Amino acid sequence: MTFLLESLLYLQVTSLYQSLLKPEINIFTTSNVVLDTLLSEGNFFQTWKGKLTKRKSAPLQVVSDCEIFDNYLKSQGLNLTKLRSNDYIIACLGMTSDLKLLIMEAAPLGNLRHYLETKANETYYNMTSLKTLEMNLINQIIEGVDAVHHLGLPGLFYSLCASNVLLSSDQKCKLSGFASDESVRAREKWEEENNVRTNLC
Repeated sequence: MTFLLESLLYLQVTSLYQSLLKPEINIFTTSNVVLDTLLSEGNFFQTWKGKLTKRKSAPLQVVSDCEIFDNYLKSQGLNLTKLRSNDYIIACLGMTSDLKLLIMEAAPLGNLRHYLETKANETYYNMTSLKTLEMNLINQIIEGVDAVHHLGLPGLFYSLCASNVLLSSDQKCKLSGFASDESVRAREKWEEENNVRTNLC
Protein backbone atom coordinates (compact mmCIF):
# COMPACT_ATOMS: atom_id res chain seq x y z
CA MET A 1 0.00 0.00 0.00
CA THR A 2 2.81 2.40 0.94
CA PHE A 3 4.69 1.60 -2.28
CA LEU A 4 1.55 2.28 -4.32
CA LEU A 5 0.98 5.63 -2.61
CA GLU A 6 4.62 6.63 -3.11
CA SER A 7 4.42 5.62 -6.77
CA LEU A 8 1.30 7.70 -7.26
CA LEU A 9 3.00 10.66 -5.53
CA TYR A 10 6.03 10.31 -7.80
CA LEU A 11 3.83 10.25 -10.91
CA GLN A 12 1.93 13.31 -9.73
CA VAL A 13 5.11 15.29 -9.07
CA THR A 14 6.60 14.23 -12.41
CA SER A 15 3.43 15.23 -14.23
CA LEU A 16 3.44 18.65 -12.59
CA TYR A 17 7.06 19.24 -13.57
CA GLN A 18 6.35 18.23 -17.14
CA SER A 19 3.41 20.61 -17.37
CA LEU A 20 5.56 23.42 -15.89
CA LEU A 21 3.19 23.81 -12.96
CA LYS A 22 4.49 24.45 -9.47
CA PRO A 23 2.89 22.19 -6.85
CA GLU A 24 2.38 23.66 -3.40
CA ILE A 25 2.36 22.31 0.13
CA ASN A 26 1.20 24.09 3.26
CA ILE A 27 3.76 24.35 6.06
CA PHE A 28 3.02 25.59 9.58
CA THR A 29 5.85 27.21 11.49
CA THR A 30 6.33 28.49 15.03
CA SER A 31 8.54 31.40 13.97
CA ASN A 32 9.14 33.69 11.01
CA VAL A 33 11.50 31.97 8.57
CA VAL A 34 12.37 31.84 4.90
CA LEU A 35 12.56 28.27 3.66
CA ASP A 36 15.00 27.46 0.85
CA THR A 37 15.92 23.82 1.10
CA LEU A 38 15.62 20.27 -0.16
CA LEU A 39 13.01 18.18 1.61
CA SER A 40 12.98 14.42 1.67
CA GLU A 41 9.88 12.46 2.63
CA GLY A 42 10.44 8.75 2.29
CA ASN A 43 12.60 8.06 -0.74
CA PHE A 44 11.28 10.96 -2.83
CA PHE A 45 13.21 14.20 -2.83
CA GLN A 46 11.32 17.43 -3.38
CA THR A 47 12.53 21.01 -3.35
CA TRP A 48 10.44 23.75 -1.81
CA LYS A 49 10.72 27.50 -1.42
CA GLY A 50 8.58 29.95 0.52
CA LYS A 51 8.23 32.48 3.32
CA LEU A 52 6.75 31.26 6.57
CA THR A 53 4.94 33.57 9.00
CA LYS A 54 4.70 32.70 12.68
CA ARG A 55 1.69 30.51 13.47
CA LYS A 56 0.31 30.71 9.93
CA SER A 57 0.29 28.27 7.03
CA ALA A 58 2.02 29.24 3.80
CA PRO A 59 2.30 27.60 0.36
CA LEU A 60 5.78 26.53 -0.67
CA GLN A 61 6.68 26.21 -4.35
CA VAL A 62 8.99 23.78 -6.10
CA VAL A 63 12.20 25.33 -7.44
CA SER A 64 15.40 23.94 -8.93
CA ASP A 65 18.18 22.41 -6.84
CA CYS A 66 20.72 24.85 -8.27
CA GLU A 67 18.60 27.84 -7.33
CA ILE A 68 18.30 26.53 -3.78
CA PHE A 69 22.05 26.00 -3.53
CA ASP A 70 22.76 29.48 -4.93
CA ASN A 71 20.43 31.03 -2.37
CA TYR A 72 22.28 29.25 0.43
CA LEU A 73 25.62 30.49 -0.78
CA LYS A 74 24.34 34.07 -0.96
CA SER A 75 22.72 34.02 2.46
CA GLN A 76 25.41 31.94 4.23
CA GLY A 77 22.69 29.87 5.83
CA LEU A 78 19.24 30.63 7.19
CA ASN A 79 18.80 32.63 10.38
CA LEU A 80 16.51 30.29 12.28
CA THR A 81 15.34 29.80 15.84
CA LYS A 82 16.09 26.70 17.91
CA LEU A 83 13.21 24.33 18.48
CA ARG A 84 13.87 24.35 22.22
CA SER A 85 16.79 24.69 24.62
CA ASN A 86 18.49 21.53 23.41
CA ASP A 87 22.05 22.32 22.37
CA TYR A 88 21.99 19.65 19.72
CA ILE A 89 18.96 20.83 17.75
CA ILE A 90 20.22 23.57 15.48
CA ALA A 91 16.86 24.90 14.32
CA CYS A 92 13.25 24.05 13.65
CA LEU A 93 12.08 25.13 10.21
CA GLY A 94 8.48 24.25 10.88
CA MET A 95 6.06 21.38 10.52
CA THR A 96 3.31 20.33 8.17
CA SER A 97 -0.12 21.71 8.97
CA ASP A 98 -1.37 18.20 9.79
CA LEU A 99 1.42 17.94 12.41
CA LYS A 100 2.67 14.66 10.94
CA LEU A 101 6.05 15.85 9.74
CA LEU A 102 8.61 17.95 11.58
CA ILE A 103 11.11 19.86 9.45
CA MET A 104 14.23 20.63 11.42
CA GLU A 105 17.98 21.13 11.21
CA ALA A 106 20.09 18.37 12.72
CA ALA A 107 22.70 15.84 11.77
CA PRO A 108 23.47 12.32 12.98
CA LEU A 109 26.36 11.64 15.31
CA GLY A 110 29.24 9.97 13.58
CA ASN A 111 31.81 11.57 11.34
CA LEU A 112 31.11 15.29 11.76
CA ARG A 113 34.62 16.00 13.02
CA HIS A 114 36.18 13.86 10.29
CA TYR A 115 33.90 15.51 7.75
CA LEU A 116 34.85 19.02 8.79
CA GLU A 117 38.54 18.16 8.82
CA THR A 118 38.74 16.30 5.53
CA LYS A 119 35.84 17.06 3.21
CA ALA A 120 34.57 20.59 3.75
CA ASN A 121 35.59 23.09 1.09
CA GLU A 122 36.09 26.72 2.14
CA THR A 123 33.82 27.70 -0.74
CA TYR A 124 30.90 26.38 1.30
CA TYR A 125 31.59 27.70 4.79
CA ASN A 126 33.19 30.66 6.56
CA MET A 127 35.03 28.91 9.37
CA THR A 128 37.98 30.79 10.86
CA SER A 129 39.27 28.11 13.22
CA LEU A 130 38.16 24.50 13.04
CA LYS A 131 39.51 23.63 16.49
CA THR A 132 37.80 26.62 18.11
CA LEU A 133 34.40 25.85 16.60
CA GLU A 134 34.51 22.08 16.56
CA MET A 135 33.01 21.41 19.98
CA ASN A 136 30.40 24.12 19.54
CA LEU A 137 29.20 22.51 16.32
CA ILE A 138 29.23 19.01 17.80
CA ASN A 139 27.31 20.26 20.83
CA GLN A 140 24.61 21.61 18.50
CA ILE A 141 24.16 18.30 16.75
CA ILE A 142 24.74 15.12 18.74
CA GLU A 143 21.36 14.63 20.45
CA GLY A 144 19.12 16.07 17.74
CA VAL A 145 18.06 12.68 16.41
CA ASP A 146 16.94 11.35 19.79
CA ALA A 147 15.11 14.56 20.60
CA VAL A 148 13.06 14.35 17.41
CA HIS A 149 12.27 10.67 17.96
CA HIS A 150 10.97 11.49 21.43
CA LEU A 151 8.52 13.96 19.88
CA GLY A 152 6.89 11.05 18.07
CA LEU A 153 7.29 12.71 14.66
CA PRO A 154 9.21 11.45 11.63
CA GLY A 155 12.25 13.71 11.58
CA LEU A 156 14.15 14.97 8.59
CA PHE A 157 17.91 15.21 8.91
CA TYR A 158 20.45 17.12 6.89
CA SER A 159 22.74 15.11 4.68
CA LEU A 160 26.44 15.34 5.48
CA CYS A 161 27.95 15.50 2.01
CA ALA A 162 30.83 17.78 1.16
CA SER A 163 28.96 20.32 -0.94
CA ASN A 164 26.32 20.88 1.73
CA VAL A 165 28.13 22.50 4.67
CA LEU A 166 27.69 26.20 5.35
CA LEU A 167 28.39 28.14 8.51
CA SER A 168 26.35 31.27 9.13
CA SER A 169 27.74 34.45 10.66
CA ASP A 170 26.32 33.45 14.06
CA GLN A 171 28.46 30.26 13.90
CA LYS A 172 25.47 27.97 13.38
CA CYS A 173 26.04 24.98 11.14
CA LYS A 174 23.79 25.08 8.06
CA LEU A 175 23.55 22.15 5.68
CA SER A 176 21.80 22.54 2.36
CA GLY A 177 20.54 19.01 1.63
CA PHE A 178 17.85 17.12 3.51
CA ALA A 179 17.76 13.34 3.84
CA SER A 180 16.06 10.83 6.07
CA ASP A 181 18.30 9.29 8.70
CA GLU A 182 18.39 6.03 6.71
CA SER A 183 19.36 7.88 3.54
CA VAL A 184 22.13 9.70 5.41
CA ARG A 185 23.64 6.44 6.60
CA ALA A 186 23.38 4.92 3.14
CA ARG A 187 24.98 7.95 1.52
CA GLU A 188 27.83 8.08 4.02
CA LYS A 189 28.52 4.38 3.44
CA TRP A 190 28.41 4.89 -0.33
CA GLU A 191 30.77 7.87 -0.17
CA GLU A 192 33.19 5.96 2.04
CA GLU A 193 33.26 2.99 -0.32
CA ASN A 194 33.59 5.07 -3.47
CA ASN A 195 35.73 7.89 -2.04
CA VAL A 196 33.88 10.60 -3.94
CA ARG A 197 32.05 13.78 -3.06
CA THR A 198 28.34 14.20 -3.71
CA ASN A 199 27.45 17.53 -5.30
CA LEU A 200 24.06 19.18 -4.99
CA CYS A 201 23.98 20.57 -8.53
